[in-house]
Amino acid sequence: MYNFAHNLFAPEKQAVWGDTVLVLLPNSAGSNGQSLKDLEPGLLDYVVATCDPEVVGELLGRQDDFPKLFGRRKLEQKLQVVAGNGLFTSSTLEKDWKVAHGLLPRSFNQIRVKNYFPVLLDKTRSFVSAWAQLPQGATVTDLSDWLTCMTADAVVKASMGLDMGNVEAKAAGTPLHKFIAAFRFSIKAAVGRATVESEFGKLAAWNPFFDGRAAVEAKAAAALKDSHDVVNELLEKTRKGEIGGPQSVLSAMLNDVSPTTGDFVALHNIFGQVMNLMIAGEAD
Repeated sequence: MYNFAHNLFAPEKQAVWGDTVLVLLPNSAGSNGQSLKDLEPGLLDYVVATCDPEVVGELLGRQDDFPKLFGRRKLEQKLQVVAGNGLFTSSTLEKDWKVAHGLLPRSFNQIRVKNYFPVLLDKTRSFVSAWAQLPQGATVTDLSDWLTCMTADAVVKASMGLDMGNVEAKAAGTPLHKFIAAFRFSIKAAVGRATVESEFGKLAAWNPFFDGRAAVEAKAAAALKDSHDVVNELLEKTRKGEIGGPQSVLSAMLNDVSPTTGDFVALHNIFGQVMNLMIAGEAD
């Protein structure tokens, strides 16, 4: 195994094979002897790692020669069903990506991020305050839920102008905003982690009279519909001026044209861009 940190990027690197390394990805055999490339068509065959500034400069100057191609792998196709043609879930050759890429990054430039800071600070204080009220020695067993609440509240409040109040609801033990469950299950189903057993229990998984696959698919469809309903509600409130404002990502997608293409973001594409924004926040 080639040690990138030691040989390539360390201050006193050995650079055994130089400052730029071509790494061939392995073919992991599948259960029936297929290669990983057989199971997932379109998988990359190799990657390039470099710390040579001249190589970096050349690659940055030739970005059109290296388009991002999304949607060839089965997992990517399933994710697109949930997240549409967002910035992260579409190819750089597609019009949806070109329009959004010219417009949306302006919502996260240095000035905008600085303006978001009070919102993020306020939500962080609510988060810390909720934990501070836990009994001494208490163990937080649902950390993922807490972090999802924090992320969703901060992202939606900062970029769209609506406080979902999930952190406060989590602290009070009251139901969370319906988007949380809908978004999380939509992604869970898309990446193949929603099974009959995980959603309905072992007995259901072994019950010959229970169509588990259909039940999981129905739950995923309901979650995706709920996600669409929430985004449509946000759009309607933005259109009416009830939320949003000059910093709103939704306002930008509804009212501004992309400086790179001169086009508005297509209405059918706004849902995917919002879901991509939530995925990015969840990952961070």
